[in-house]
Amino acid sequence: DRDRSLTFEGVGLPRIVRRARETQSVQATGPDTSTVVFEILFDLLGLFSAFVPVIQRRMARTFTELLSDSKSYVGAAV
Repeated sequence: DRDRSLTFEGVGLPRIVRRARETQSVQATGPDTSTVVFEILFDLLGLFSAFVPVIQRRMARTFTELLSDSKSYVGAAV
């Protein structure tokens, strides 16, 4: 399963960002199907932490669009 995941860790980010990490993983759900999971961790300092839910929702929407585009591409390649 470790070979089916990819983690991005933010570096060189503004000082208000304590930590930014996103993990993508693929889990087989059947012989010809799989599920892609995105885990988003975003931690901001001080008052900026109030924006974390907004940032996470925006990132989730972006990754959902990316997944939709990928599904079209993979489906066409099969």
